[in-house]
Amino acid sequence: MRRFWKGTLIAIGVLAVGMGGLAFMFNQSMQSDPDEEAKAIELAEPYVAERFDNAELTTEVTFDNMGNLPFEYAATAVDSVSGTEFFVYADETTGEVVDTFLASKWEDDVTDAIEDSVMTAFGHDVTYDVFYDEVAVRQLDASAANRSPIKQPTSYRQSW
Repeated sequence: MRRFWKGTLIAIGVLAVGMGGLAFMFNQSMQSDPDEEAKAIELAEPYVAERFDNAELTTEVTFDNMGNLPFEYAATAVDSVSGTEFFVYADETTGEVVDTFLASKWEDDVTDAIEDSVMTAFGHDVTYDVFYDEVAVRQLDASAANRSPIKQPTSYRQSW
């Protein structure tokens, strides 16, 4: 009987230590790395200065450790004219610095255009989000660096 209880207590101890270790590792993976955050801002500063006349880089860095976004670390910038908040990050597949300005601006434009209709149809308690696929928008060759009115749709309606 003593052998049974001794084995049971050892098994419970091993499980408790294992679960504690897993909880610690999970908690550590949810924490952002300050060095990576600083690197994201350093990467974005020249990009925003070169490509945007009216955008300011904020000190906010978005950390996506769950794989929901196409980046792990991205600096946040705000366009002072339109108020559009967008991300600047290094594309993991190509290694080039990219931004989400156009997709974010179009999302804001569509949200503004449909807000009254949605509120009328569904009431003021409804919440909704508008999303554009950033990769698909980039493939339109409509980057913020391309300021030509022919190639640069500034509104989602011009992209049709």
